[in-house]
Amino acid sequence: MDRGVALLSRLIAGGLAGCSPAADRSPESDTTLDGAPSAAAADAPETEAAEVLPRLWEAGAWEAVSSTAMAFTPGVLTVTPIPSLASNDPGGALFEFENGIRYKTRLMFGAAEQADQIDWAGLTLGGSARDVSMYSVEQASVPDTARSGGLCPEAFALGTYRTDNAAGPMLMIIAFAGDVWPPVTPDAVCGTFTYAPASAPPSRG
Repeated sequence: MDRGVALLSRLIAGGLAGCSPAADRSPESDTTLDGAPSAAAADAPETEAAEVLPRLWEAGAWEAVSSTAMAFTPGVLTVTPIPSLASNDPGGALFEFENGIRYKTRLMFGAAEQADQIDWAGLTLGGSARDVSMYSVEQASVPDTARSGGLCPEAFALGTYRTDNAAGPMLMIIAFAGDVWPPVTPDAVCGTFTYAPASAPPSRG
């Protein structure tokens, strides 16, 4: 065979081999030719950040026990953590009351300690500002049947405070009206509402 023809034959054969599935795959490739993940890609750690839920002691089901809670939010309150949206976002909580009131909130770290106008010891019966977790209300859904428009006619922020007694933990919610934090007067407090761990899940009718 002519040397030129033989060389050309080898080049063609080599080119075809390079186009074969086996030759096209490299250790760094993420998928095979049919689009399926390669073994290396399947074993590689995920780089996409997972949602991070805040660790909230309030999370769970609670039942209204104080006179104000039973009057304004009878039945069961469910608190559900809301995941953070970014590295500088602390996350929040969804407060859902059995009578249809819902507050979507975001945590405000250290916010209670900024509110010098508020008598935290009086509101919590002995607690301090650093014992209160604050949430800003981002969205509120209040049915027309709710008394006085919910915890506040227009809730701006919710504070939570925990007490413990022989029956277990108690959740107190302190509701605030207004449009700025910290509040400029103590009148921003709409009221306090106390809940105990629920003995049964809420009825959604």
